[in-house]
Amino acid sequence: MKVLLIVLVAATGCATHVVTSNPRSVLVESWWLDGAKAQKMADAECAKYSRVAVMRFKADYDETNYVFECVDR
Repeated sequence: MKVLLIVLVAATGCATHVVTSNPRSVLVESWWLDGAKAQKMADAECAKYSRVAVMRFKADYDETNYVFECVDR
């Protein structure tokens, strides 16, 4: 049971999540390289400022971060 708990906690830490955001940009980390989920999360962050997210840097196996620019609609 302890092993299962450790695996679940470790997997949660590797999930796609917003690292930082501001009115101009969003940085999303995704160890699973889930571009669709990263886009949805960035869109939600940019929507706070009535903007939409445009991907400027796509994650790959060497770099797990997606970089989005928040642009006017």
